[in-house]
Amino acid sequence: MRLFDFDCGGPGWRAYDLAVYGWSLFSNSGTSPEVSGQAWQSFLTAYQTVRSLGAADLQALPLFVTARAVWFMGLTAGRAHEYGTEVPDLGFFQYGLKFIRDWEARPEA
Repeated sequence: MRLFDFDCGGPGWRAYDLAVYGWSLFSNSGTSPEVSGQAWQSFLTAYQTVRSLGAADLQALPLFVTARAVWFMGLTAGRAHEYGTEVPDLGFFQYGLKFIRDWEARPEA
């Protein structure tokens, strides 16, 4: 079972909202890239049985996954004053940058 969190959904690109789920799968799920890839494809297939995605949306999805990774690091850095002793450290940003490098280096990219 997977949960799609709509709390940041709203005005904007639908492809970005969907890419947030892809980013979550590939960066936080704790599963292999193959399993995450299968879950991602299953999600997109199921989503499109209700509402189709145009070619531009499909092409934008991987770019928006990268954008989400950058946005998340910026959001976290900007709210560091709210985290108390859990301030993001260098490792957090190294992880985020590694995710972006790995994501961009994928064969599908």
